[in-house]
Amino acid sequence: MKQLVLSFAIISYSLLASAQPQPPATLLTIQVGAPVMSAGYSPDGKYLVTGGQSHDITIWNSLTGERQMTLKGHTDDVVAVRYRPNGRYIASGGVDNSLIL
Repeated sequence: MKQLVLSFAIISYSLLASAQPQPPATLLTIQVGAPVMSAGYSPDGKYLVTGGQSHDITIWNSLTGERQMTLKGHTDDVVAVRYRPNGRYIASGGVDNSLIL
């Protein structure tokens, strides 16, 4: 099976009023098995959620790249994943015409 690589730049940011220098962006590389069609960070930035052609939703540790959890339920490609602003829920939408919370 061909492995795909998903890379995200993790950028530290602060208020514009801060005069302190910021550390450079770091690159997080995650090995995934199928193309990713949607991704988003949790409100606290600790987790990254992805969905795509695997039909699954995967939650990753955004600092280490470790898989935390895989959620199943879609029967076709997942084209949208988003955390709820409180970080407690994830909404996903797929080609299977379903929206799962």
